[in-house]
Amino acid sequence: MTIAVADALLKLAQRFFKIDPSAIYPDTPLNAVGDSLDMVDFLSDVEAEFGIHISDADLVDARTVHDLAAVVERLSAQKHAKPAA
Repeated sequence: MTIAVADALLKLAQRFFKIDPSAIYPDTPLNAVGDSLDMVDFLSDVEAEFGIHISDADLVDARTVHDLAAVVERLSAQKHAKPAA
């Protein structure tokens, strides 16, 4: 996972949840920053920010900000992958 994706997610989470930057880290559990309704809205912002669609199946193992960053990076790479000729 690139640091840029994790940093972008941390900044987005800080703005969305109005969290002090010192209160959220890559290993912060996602359920510690907001409730399930907040997370739905936050994930919509993540999708818009990165131009991807995150399905429920993609989120099965995304328990921390770091995990979510890995999902975002994988989906972004898939989106930008060129189809084989």
